[in-house]
Amino acid sequence: MKKLFGLIIGLVVFIPFYTTAQTDGLEPVVIVPGITGSWNWDVIVRDRVGQGTWEFFPGDRTWNNMITALEAAGYELGENLFIAFYDWRQSNINSVTDYLIPTIDRALENSPTGKINVVAHSMGGLLARRYVQSNDYRGDINKLIMLGTPNFGSADVYVLWAGGDIPSGWTKIHTALVEGYLSILAAKTPGITDRFDAVRTFIPSVRELLPIYDFLEDSAGNIKNYWTLADTNNPFLENLRDSAYTLSEVDLGGIVTIAGKSEPTVEYIPFVDRESSETKLWADGKPEPITPVPNSTEGDNRVMLSSALLHQFDIEPQLSLNPNIFQKFFAWFAPKVHADLDWDTFLMTKEIESNHGNLPTISIPDVFEALSLEQPAIAYVPPAEPDNIVSFWFASPVQVSITDPQGYVITKDSNEIPGAVYMGEIDPNGVKIVLIENALAGDYKIELTGSGNGEYHILSSVTSDEFDETTTTQDNIVTGEKHEYTVEISTTEAVAPKVSEPTITPLDPSEDSCSLDDLIARIKERINSSNLNEKAKINLFKRLNKFEEKLDKRNIDTDKLCEIFKKYIDKRDSEGKKKTLNDKDFSSLLGDLESNYNKPASKDKLGGVKNLINNLFKR
Repeated sequence: MKKLFGLIIGLVVFIPFYTTAQTDGLEPVVIVPGITGSWNWDVIVRDRVGQGTWEFFPGDRTWNNMITALEAAGYELGENLFIAFYDWRQSNINSVTDYLIPTIDRALENSPTGKINVVAHSMGGLLARRYVQSNDYRGDINKLIMLGTPNFGSADVYVLWAGGDIPSGWTKIHTALVEGYLSILAAKTPGITDRFDAVRTFIPSVRELLPIYDFLEDSAGNIKNYWTLADTNNPFLENLRDSAYTLSEVDLGGIVTIAGKSEPTVEYIPFVDRESSETKLWADGKPEPITPVPNSTEGDNRVMLSSALLHQFDIEPQLSLNPNIFQKFFAWFAPKVHADLDWDTFLMTKEIESNHGNLPTISIPDVFEALSLEQPAIAYVPPAEPDNIVSFWFASPVQVSITDPQGYVITKDSNEIPGAVYMGEIDPNGVKIVLIENALAGDYKIELTGSGNGEYHILSSVTSDEFDETTTTQDNIVTGEKHEYTVEISTTEAVAPKVSEPTITPLDPSEDSCSLDDLIARIKERINSSNLNEKAKINLFKRLNKFEEKLDKRNIDTDKLCEIFKKYIDKRDSEGKKKTLNDKDFSSLLGDLESNYNKPASKDKLGGVKNLINNLFKR
C-alpha cells in the first residue's frame, strides 16, 4: 500500500515536472501572418502608433488550427509561442524594426538554445527574409519556414496597386476588410478621391508584393519586359532577390518553403494600353478584363509555385541573380558561415494541394516535421469560409443599430444576429464596423442616432465567391437626431446594396423624455472636441464607459440622475456656456461622477451631479 501511495505521489510530482520540462525544452516559435493578418483598432483605424492591442481580425481563422496543434505539442502562447503582429500597411522594412525584432526578443527570453523558429505565411515570409538578409540580423533564427510566400511577387496584386481593385483570389474576410477600409478612407479623407489614392497613401506595402518577373501579356501574346515597367516595379523584392545569397552565408539553421498547387492562379495578365484620357490608373497597362482570369493551376490561387519555392540557384552566391559584380565578388571570396553547406538539409521545398488561405492548416504535418516535432494525433481540417459576408462601416458621430431581415438586432451593447460582430466605440465619433457572416438576403434596417454634430459616411458591402459589391452613403446629423435607412442586400446576384433615402426624426427640444445614454454621449462629444491629446481622450472615454457599466449593474435611480443631467445640460447648451476643459478638469469631474454614483443612489447623493455639470459646462 505504501509503495502504491509512493508511486501515485511520484506520478503527481513527475507528470507536471515532465510537462514543464517538455515545454522548457522546446525552441520558441514565432508566427508571422500575411498582409491583413494583424489587427489593432487604434493603429489601423485611428493611426495611433504604439497604442491598442494587436490580434487577428475578427472572422480571420487562418491560424487557428496551427496554433491549436502547436499548443497540443506543448507550446504556450506568450511563453514559447508568439504571434508577430505588425502594421501590414507600412513597408516591411519598417515592420522588421517596429514589430518583428521586438517579438523575437520576447521569444528569446525563453529559448533554451538562444534561437527561435519562424513560421511565416504569405507577406509574413518577406518580412522574415528582410530581417535575415539585413544588417540587423543577429543569427537568432534556427528554421525559417515560409508558407506561400511570394518571393518573386504575385501577379494578382497588380490590379490593387495599379487600379485600386481588390484581387479576386483573396478570402472573403480579407476582401471585406480591405474593401471597407479603403472605401471609408476614400470617403472621409480630404484629398483622397478613390481607392487607388487610398492604397498609394495608406498601404504602400502593396507595392512590395508586385511581381519581379514578366507577367503582362499584350493582345498579340507578347510578354512585356519587367524592366520596362514605369509604375509597377518592385524595388523591395529586387533587393531581396539580389541579396538572397546572404541566406546561405548567415547563421541560419535552414530554410523550408512550402507552396500550394492545383488551384486556379493568375500567372499572366492580358492587358491593353489605357485610354488617352486616363492619367492616373493603369500606367503600365489596363487588364483585359479588369478582373484577371486565372490561367494556371501551378499555384495556390494567389502565388505561383515558381514564386513561392526557393531553390539552390536562387540563393547560392555563385549562381545568384545579383547583377552587382562587386557583391558577387565579395560573396564568392568572403568567409562563409555555411562554407560546407549541406543543401539537401539546409534548403527544403514542398508542394502540397492547398489554396493560399488554407496553407497554415494543410501544412501542419510538414511544419511539424521541419521543427522535429512528433506528428499531431489528429488531421486538421481547414476552417470553412462563409458563403458570404455583409459588412457595414460607419465613419461618423452616430450610435448604430442594425436589424436584419428576420428582425434580429445588433448594437454596441447587444447582438441577436447569428454570425455578426460589432467593432468600434472606443471613440463615439469614430469608425464602427458590423460584419455578418452567412448573412441573409433581404432588407436591413439601419438606425443612426446622432452622438455629435457633423457629416457621417456609411459603407454597405456584400462579398461572396462570385462578386464584391459596395454602396457608400453620406449625410449630416446633429446630436439626438435619428436617421433610418433600409438597405436591400442580395447574396446571390452581383447587385450593389440598394440604400433608401433616410427617414429623419429631428430632435424635439420640448420633448420631456430623457435618455441617459444620449446625455452621456453629449458629455463625450465635449471631451472629443476638447484640446486634450488623444491618449487623454481615450482614457476619459474608457472611464465614462466603465461608469455606464456600473449604472447598468447597480440599483441607481437613473431617472432622477437623467433628469438632473438633462436640466443642467440643456440650460447650459441654450446659454452657450461651454468650455474647453483640460485634462485635470475632466479627471476631477469624472472622479466626482465615479465616487458619487458607484454606490446605490439616494436622493441626497444626486446633488453632486450639479457640481459635475457646472464644472463641465461653466464659462
